[in-house]
Amino acid sequence: MNDREAIREHWIAERPVYQDLGERIRADLESATRSSGIRCYCDARAKDVSSLLKKIIRRRYSSYEQVHDKAGVRVVAIFEDDIPKIETLIQNRYHIHAHQNKAESLGPDRLGYLGVHFEVSFRNELITDETEKWRGMLCEIQLHTRAQSLRAVVSHQLLYKAEQDYPIRVQRQVNRLLALIELFDEQVSSARRVIMDTSGFTEGQLLEELERRFYTLTARESDRALSLEIIGTLESLYSTQDLQCFGEVIETFVNSRREKLKFIFEQYQEDERCSPLLFQPESILIFERLEHDPFTLREAWAQTYPLDLLEGLTAIWGDPI
Repeated sequence: MNDREAIREHWIAERPVYQDLGERIRADLESATRSSGIRCYCDARAKDVSSLLKKIIRRRYSSYEQVHDKAGVRVVAIFEDDIPKIETLIQNRYHIHAHQNKAESLGPDRLGYLGVHFEVSFRNELITDETEKWRGMLCEIQLHTRAQSLRAVVSHQLLYKAEQDYPIRVQRQVNRLLALIELFDEQVSSARRVIMDTSGFTEGQLLEELERRFYTLTARESDRALSLEIIGTLESLYSTQDLQCFGEVIETFVNSRREKLKFIFEQYQEDERCSPLLFQPESILIFERLEHDPFTLREAWAQTYPLDLLEGLTAIWGDPI
């Protein structure tokens, strides 16, 4: 199909199907990453008509079928350490037609665009009646950190072919910017590891364990400053031994009450009248203490916070104290 008007009409007709495909894969990846306790942001799009035609012209494509990114999903990880986990998750869920880690193509002495790109489709053996309409259709997945995503956003405006088209002085500016992007991700990951391994930062370590389980149950964002404050108030409710294996304590509780927790978070997802503390990771800690030591929890809570806040959560859990 070489005629641009024919391509235009064909894409106008097919675009809604690809838009639905992208949205389905976005929702699927959001659910899968959340279930794995990984925090990230996902969005989806189908190319607009103008973008598709321009790509065909720019790439000298001879056919409509050569465009493989008609549907696209962008996954932005909070931490660089999570990129390999999400990469593995994608490889395990879809049929992979193409996979490229951009860093591997740069070489050790080069700076440039970073990220992991996939071309995927639903696996034939996993096709259902609902997904049959997308059989064999390709979707591009771009996996970035936040810094890499920022670089991608400005690349076509500032950095595209910069080393070929710009003066030496500007090339140096661009290279410094690229180095900062890589350094930012590395330093954030390094700082996170040091903080989590440092004794005396118990609140942060406990929050890390709570978030890992919380985000398997809901995608709602939380207030981390409030979480650290409340955890600091309640950590004394646990023995030294329980604090040392806090992740196991919370994992055991969540696994034993997963259906109840899922029901609560789903039931109150759109209810603005529910407790403001429900969609906070520490709500899991509070629910766990409600089952195991409710009276000590009430005493500790009353020393710092209004009791009606706690009572709102106890009413949701179904065990008033």
